[in-house]
Amino acid sequence: MKPRSTVRLIVAVVLLLMGGVAIYLTRFQPSAGPVAQDVPEASAVAKREVDQAANPVPVDQSRLAGLLGKKDGFGYLRPRARAPLTSEGRVAPAGAPGSPSPVDPVAAATELLRRKGLKDGHDPADFEGLTVTDRVFTARTGVTHVYLRQSYQGIEVYNGDANANVAKDGTILSLHQRFVPKLASEINRTEPLLSAEEAVRAAARNLGVVADTPLATRELTGGPARKVVFEGGLVSQDPIPAKLMYLPQPGARTRLVWNTVIHLKKGARWMDINVDAESGRVLSQNNWYASADYRVFAKPLETPLDGGRTLVSDPHDTVASPYGWHDTNGVAGAEFTDTRGNNVNAQDDTDDNDTGGSRPNGGGTLSFDNPLDLGQAPSTYLNASITNLFYWNNTLHDIHYRYGFDEAS
Repeated sequence: MKPRSTVRLIVAVVLLLMGGVAIYLTRFQPSAGPVAQDVPEASAVAKREVDQAANPVPVDQSRLAGLLGKKDGFGYLRPRARAPLTSEGRVAPAGAPGSPSPVDPVAAATELLRRKGLKDGHDPADFEGLTVTDRVFTARTGVTHVYLRQSYQGIEVYNGDANANVAKDGTILSLHQRFVPKLASEINRTEPLLSAEEAVRAAARNLGVVADTPLATRELTGGPARKVVFEGGLVSQDPIPAKLMYLPQPGARTRLVWNTVIHLKKGARWMDINVDAESGRVLSQNNWYASADYRVFAKPLETPLDGGRTLVSDPHDTVASPYGWHDTNGVAGAEFTDTRGNNVNAQDDTDDNDTGGSRPNGGGTLSFDNPLDLGQAPSTYLNASITNLFYWNNTLHDIHYRYGFDEAS
C-alpha cells in the first residue's frame, strides 16, 4: 500500500505537535527491507563526514547492551556500530570489465565493511565466510539493500548482522554492523557437548514442558551448523528447528549454543531460545509474540494539552498489522528493534538533508520508553518525538487499512 496525501498531512500535524522536530518518514512496501535513500553528491557526503566528526552522536549504552529482562525475553545484545558516510564510501567496481553490472553490491558492502572493521580493531578473519541473508533491489532508486551475517567455520553468530544500502555506482549510502571483534579468540568451543535433541529438551523444560518420548526427526540438513528439524510432538504446535550458533555474551565472551524455536501449544508463547551447547543452560530467549511498548500521547489525545503520555502495549491492529509494527517479512518475529517496519520508517532529519538520521532503539524487548520534558529544547527529547511519530503513523496506517487502503488498493 502506497502512502496517501492524507497521511502526509497528518504527519505534518504530528511534527508540529512534538515541537517542530523534522522527521524523515518513508513508507515501506511489503517485504521491501530498509528504506532506500537517494544517492548523495560527493560534496554532500564529505560535508556530512565533517559534521559527524564535529558532532558525534552519543551512544545510549542502556539501550545497546546489558541483560534485557522483561516478560518472556532476556539476552545480551552487542552494541551496533554505524559507519560515518564519507567519500571513502565510494567502492571501486567489483565486476570485471564488460560485465553486465559494473558493481556487485554485496562485494562493495563487504569490502567497505572489512576496511572499516580493520581500522576499528577487527581481525581479517572476522569478515571471512560471511552469510548473505538477504539482498533486495529497489528499481526506483537503483539502490540495493544488502544484509550480511558474521560466521565462523560455517556457524553463524546470533544477531551478528550487518546491513548496507548500496547505490548502483557503488556508493555506500549507509552501513551498520553488529559484528564481534576478534571473534575466534572469544569463542569457548567449536564442538557441542550436548546433542540437538538434548538442547531442545532443555529448552522445553525451561518453558515448563516435559516430553517423555523421544523427539522424531523430521528433516536432517547437517553441515557445520548441524541443522535438524524435529516433529513438534507434545512440545510444540509446529516442527522444532535446531542449529548451532555462536552467542555473544558480556565481557568479550562468545559461546557455542543450540538455537531452537518452540511454539508452545498453550499461551501466546512462540519462543526463540539459545541453549549453551556445553552446560545446557538457557542463555537467552525471546517471545516472538512478545509485546512492544511505547510511551506516547496515545489516542484519543490530540495534543499534549489534552493529557499526559501513557505506556501502551501492542497497540497494533491485528488485521492491518498482524505481525506488529516492526515486521517486514510477514512472519512472526520483529526484523527491527528501532522505529522501522513494513508500514513506517521514522527517524530524525535534523540536518535537513532528507537522508540518514537516528532512530530510538527498543532493544530485544521493543520497549520505547523515552524521557520527555516539553520545557526543554526539542533536541533533548528527540527519541520521544520519533517514538510518538512512529506510533501515530502506524495507527493511521491501521485505521486507513480498515477503510480499504490496503495492499491491493
